[in-house]
Amino acid sequence: MQTVLGALAPVLLLIATGWGLATYRILPRESWSGIDTLSYWILFPAVLFTNVAGADFSSLDLGSYAIALYGALALLCILLVPLGRLLKSVLNVDSPSFSSIFQGTTRWNAFIAMAIASNLMGQTGLALTAITMALLIPIMNVLSITMMTVYASSSRLSLGALLWGIIRNPFIVSISAGLLLNISGLALPPVLADYTSFLGRAALPLAILSVGAAIDLNSLRRPGPRLLVGLGMRLVISPAIALFVATVLGLAPETTLMLVMAFAVPTAASAYVLAKQMGGNAPLMAELLALQTVVSAVTVPLWLLLLI
Repeated sequence: MQTVLGALAPVLLLIATGWGLATYRILPRESWSGIDTLSYWILFPAVLFTNVAGADFSSLDLGSYAIALYGALALLCILLVPLGRLLKSVLNVDSPSFSSIFQGTTRWNAFIAMAIASNLMGQTGLALTAITMALLIPIMNVLSITMMTVYASSSRLSLGALLWGIIRNPFIVSISAGLLLNISGLALPPVLADYTSFLGRAALPLAILSVGAAIDLNSLRRPGPRLLVGLGMRLVISPAIALFVATVLGLAPETTLMLVMAFAVPTAASAYVLAKQMGGNAPLMAELLALQTVVSAVTVPLWLLLLI
């Protein structure tokens, strides 16, 4: 219990600090877009590159982990499609709203997951999060955009534009570069190694502060059925599926913990951007983001207690 609280307390305090900075306009909400841009394009790629380049993957069964990751995601999607039909017939949930529930259930906040994994497993946790991002980011982009196109958007995104967006994703680029350096056995010159390390140290605190700054508690006063469905699917059903798959495949404790965390943390803030751009229910997406982030302060520790 003490280990779980010790890993989560700094993350929750940073989220609360970000919320306070934005709510009391010490740093106004409109100022956070610059911080988000800096984290996305510079700071987070630096921490991903550094940790993947220096990670020792020899003791990890990454093949089984990839199978578990994609297996859990597939089971979740198989469950979501008939759920969409049920929600439409019972609760009159329209297609744009279901597309937001889909994103809110399948996407994950890698910043929060990395902070928790780092506190619990050190460099191994950072490296595992980076590998999880490399495996999930491309498929999640394809899945989310496909679902948005089918259920919400009146426009169609070309395959070329989709592939180009994935290829130029700074997380994919930095992870790929780190893997190439790791495989080559070469080392960065000390000056560059220190430079990327310094940049990376700022990534997690700023990213978690931004998560807190994005929370709007006013939207959570009357959570309706759609919100509660999105909440339960992401924070209860999703990690339960991940734990089931990990148990069936007999994953090691470290990879089991990372797998469950990837499916237990709240959804990614980028889901709101996509919902807004492609005709989804953006207000519902924003409410899901806020509610999941707040409630995950209770559910994530409970999942961790089952694993540690």
